[in-house]
Amino acid sequence: MNKKFKLEKVLELREKALEREKITLADLQLKEKQAYEEMYAVMEDIKAKNIELEQHQPKVDHFVYYIKLPTETVMNTDLLLTNLIKNCISRDILPADREYPDMDSLLTEIGIWVQQKDTRKLLLLLDEADQFLLAESKETFSVTSKINGLMTTTNLQFKVVFAGLHNVYRTFSMP
Repeated sequence: MNKKFKLEKVLELREKALEREKITLADLQLKEKQAYEEMYAVMEDIKAKNIELEQHQPKVDHFVYYIKLPTETVMNTDLLLTNLIKNCISRDILPADREYPDMDSLLTEIGIWVQQKDTRKLLLLLDEADQFLLAESKETFSVTSKINGLMTTTNLQFKVVFAGLHNVYRTFSMP
């Protein structure tokens, strides 16, 4: 009886140890997955920055800017507007002493800036655009149509490329 009790106790302790190891293994697998996701995101950022570096040629009035949109919050028109204004001012595309209360005023100013020279081109690479495009699909693409309108008006001197994983592709197939 004493041996049986000891064996049961040993078995119980081994089962507990095995459970702890399973939990540890699951934690490690999760951490490995997160590390790969972070590594992939960094690689994508590097690729986009390389495109910016290769294509950005201010001496010939070709401007290319990679803008990574925030993913921590729900992206909407106001956040996109704020992000674009901040990036355009910091890159001397827009004057800092003016107000840009809405997307129309922002796009008008960008259009004026782009069309000041026939050779000037501005390409904005907007990464992590999934949340924004999802929000836009619920608002019948009001902002993206305005962006598209400016692209047409400027004869593609101004161009925006949306990048992301899921909703960008899904949005592409919408009418």
